[in-house]
Amino acid sequence: MKMKVPLKFQLLLLATFTLYACESTQDLETTLIPEANKKAHQKTLANAKRCALTLSSLTDNRTSKTLVLHETNNESLSDPVFQWLSESLTEMNVLSDTDNKVSVNVSLERAFLKTLNDKISATVVLNVAHKTNVDTEFSSSQVYRGQSFILAETERSDEKESKNRVYSLAVKKAINQASQRVKTGLLHLCV
Repeated sequence: MKMKVPLKFQLLLLATFTLYACESTQDLETTLIPEANKKAHQKTLANAKRCALTLSSLTDNRTSKTLVLHETNNESLSDPVFQWLSESLTEMNVLSDTDNKVSVNVSLERAFLKTLNDKISATVVLNVAHKTNVDTEFSSSQVYRGQSFILAETERSDEKESKNRVYSLAVKKAINQASQRVKTGLLHLCV
């Protein structure tokens, strides 16, 4: 004979196990990443930085040129994202005034922030098409994403200005990550 357990008890039991599982799961530690992988990644980034690319065009195709923060209050940040992208590409040796074997068209498609309490996530999406000096036209575009996650610890006295600095830092990190992904993704074209 089967014994029926009331639905309330089942839900309570499920919630208890879920909370216990969430509480007992440890955070991912970066110390678990092997040192050899870190060194290989740094070497790849250095090689990618050395590889010069010609920037044929840099466009901003976002529907909204104002970086809107996804918070309950509708603040918005004045939008220097396109300038930051240009600076990041220059740092990664993607220059418009050089003539190299590989040319790229870079298009800024999206840039946005999400906040939840004191956690900030920034995402930047780039479309990139490339062409070698042998090709007659550009390849179909590939999507490169950059993301960053930051804990915002702001002081109460200068909270708004401090938040804007943290938001800016998050977006800059996401842009730099996207630029690095573009360069490492096209590294095989540099010979």
